[in-house]
Amino acid sequence: MANRGEIYNRDKASTIRDFSGLKYGKITPTDIDAFLDFKNRLFILIEGKEDGVPVPKGQMIALKRIANACNSKTRSCILVIVNNKYNENGDVNYSESLVRSYYHESKWSEIEDSGTTLSAFIDYWLTQFGLDWVKS
Repeated sequence: MANRGEIYNRDKASTIRDFSGLKYGKITPTDIDAFLDFKNRLFILIEGKEDGVPVPKGQMIALKRIANACNSKTRSCILVIVNNKYNENGDVNYSESLVRSYYHESKWSEIEDSGTTLSAFIDYWLTQFGLDWVKS
């Protein structure tokens, strides 16, 4: 069996999901590429796109609404948009993908240093929330 977080059934991972029967007016399903829950105190939503490709308007609305709904006095949610980084197998390596922007507390922030990896970004926020002990 593969290590946690690794693809262990490539055939199932490449299965096409058909949502064509789930259209309600202009509403259709969207996806979230990744979600992390750190002790119900910090949620991180991750959406990866090709460099320069924008997140579609409907998907962005949905992701922001989820992020806003998850914020409370005891919990924070950060939505992170990354530029996909591919490994030698052609798979997206999210830990090395570069952070483009993030949404936190109802506002967007751009990353000034375009070399910030998603893993470094998450490590920073874990420290900010006193959760850096979960890295070990």
